[in-house]
Amino acid sequence: QPNSNSAEVGSGVDKAAAGGEDQACFPGQLTERGVRQQLSNGRYLQERYGKALGVTDVKTEVYFRSTNYPRTFTSGAALLLNFLAPLVPDRVPVIVQEDNNKEPLFGSVLSVASLTRHIDPFQSPNDERGPCEASFLLAAQQEKAFSMDADLEHAFFEELNLPPAAEAEARLLSVAEATDPLMGMACHKHPLPVHRSLVRSLKKETDRMFCERFTGAEGGREGTRLGMQPFLQEVLGRFQEHGSTKLKLALYSAHDTV
Repeated sequence: QPNSNSAEVGSGVDKAAAGGEDQACFPGQLTERGVRQQLSNGRYLQERYGKALGVTDVKTEVYFRSTNYPRTFTSGAALLLNFLAPLVPDRVPVIVQEDNNKEPLFGSVLSVASLTRHIDPFQSPNDERGPCEASFLLAAQQEKAFSMDADLEHAFFEELNLPPAAEAEARLLSVAEATDPLMGMACHKHPLPVHRSLVRSLKKETDRMFCERFTGAEGGREGTRLGMQPFLQEVLGRFQEHGSTKLKLALYSAHDTV
């Protein structure tokens, strides 16, 4: 069973965003701007649905589950903080499944959502493959079928002008792993190591990669159907239970892979 923890929403946002006492910043961290965005999302939803929802008892009327990542927990906590207003409880129960392999929010393809993809996906250890072997193999087949646009790859490394050893290592990364930090820098208006137009091209290429990974004809589409089924079944079950439970709001905070 998932672990149910009672988390302080306000301090939980601060703690998760900071990455712990010994870590001021880490890859994939939700930035201050990301926290503000989720607070805004919560306010928007509260204005439109808050009165109709009428939550008065968080413990029995709200279900909040997050994957075991600081940024997903922080995203959900920040959204709830304003969504529940003017009710601001000191503590909100948060369910976190520490065993990623048992969390339907990750899908059934991989046991974690942030695996580096510069290795042969078929060589992933069994404990990283998730509970559905067929879903994993279909997704891996689709991933192997993708290749980055050669002209874009050439332009990217030409502009970066890395030392040979660093370039050899960087070429092992997927286009998404190259795009993610550049998009973060662009969104926060930091100086970029390449032209902004190239970042836009990399983003489009990353979009193409993910579209193929999840809807491609080489296994992506069928792998996705299998991978998302457990979570869809859970959502359907909540709709079917409506009327026989006090629950008014179920919030899931996770990666978008499902």
